[in-house]
Amino acid sequence: MTFRVPSGFTIPRRLILVAAAFAALFAAERPAAAHPHVWIENRSDLVFDNQGRITAINVEWRFDEMYSQVAVEGLDANGDGIYEATETQALAQENIEALKEYDYFVTATAAGEKIKFGDVTEYGNLFSNGVLTFYFQVPLATPVDPRISETKLAVFDPSYYIAIVLAEKDPIQIIGALPSPCQVAVTKSAAEADNFQYTEDFWNKEANEGMGNLFAQTVQIQCTPQTAKSG
Repeated sequence: MTFRVPSGFTIPRRLILVAAAFAALFAAERPAAAHPHVWIENRSDLVFDNQGRITAINVEWRFDEMYSQVAVEGLDANGDGIYEATETQALAQENIEALKEYDYFVTATAAGEKIKFGDVTEYGNLFSNGVLTFYFQVPLATPVDPRISETKLAVFDPSYYIAIVLAEKDPIQIIGALPSPCQVAVTKSAAEADNFQYTEDFWNKEANEGMGNLFAQTVQIQCTPQTAKSG
């Protein structure tokens, strides 16, 4: 089912998300303990053009219920018990502006080189069934052809203050057509490896800056065994 938000941006699945003081997570000082304080279920869409190139990444974040309830507190301006998009859009904008410094928590590479993004201009949020879902589209500064350069994608908070995990059902979807013979595969995070070991100070902030990468699940677009490693 296609859901069209007021701005005219077509979202490929029914979305429901963020209205809240998400920007405060970045303005506030990080706590001493590095374990997650917010949990997000993540889904992403790879947007392809008619030349088989990736042009954008759609991101959908479904927040945990506890954070969702705190986030929408005070946002029902007319008191009707419904959190309208018009009541939460300004906060969605604040969230996007705060995330820009962190590349929207999206890391993508082509042949091992970091892919540059354009500014996010399409985004929105709604609140449904006690849960916030925040969605936005990250445009690529230059389209990437995965048949030429192996392409990888991961969405994570580097500090691991926020735990972002792929949804169990349909975590990745394709908008447009995935070029032949490409396939999409999801690899486990480093922390999920059988030989991964926690140290005594693993959750110590000072010892583990950037630890979010250890928990990042990677999406790979694999086209042929001979996919170029450079260029």
